[in-house]
Amino acid sequence: MSGNIVNFEIKVDVNDVVRVGSDDESGLVNVTKKAFPQSSHYLCIRHLKDSVNRYLADKVGASERDRGKIISEIFGKSDLV
Repeated sequence: MSGNIVNFEIKVDVNDVVRVGSDDESGLVNVTKKAFPQSSHYLCIRHLKDSVNRYLADKVGASERDRGKIISEIFGKSDLV
């Protein structure tokens, strides 16, 4: 297969539902909203947990033990919201 060129294109009907998942990188979020204003943006559980953990540590001053309890209460033990 080496040497073969594969061409493809993606067509999105503006009436279609567009859902985007990311790690909340602001550049990606901003350009997606501009390109697809009706799109929905989702964050993955791991990045949400990391953000909550960072907030609790940096802004609240919660101990690692307390952060673990709070995160477990919010996200549950299965990591599903």
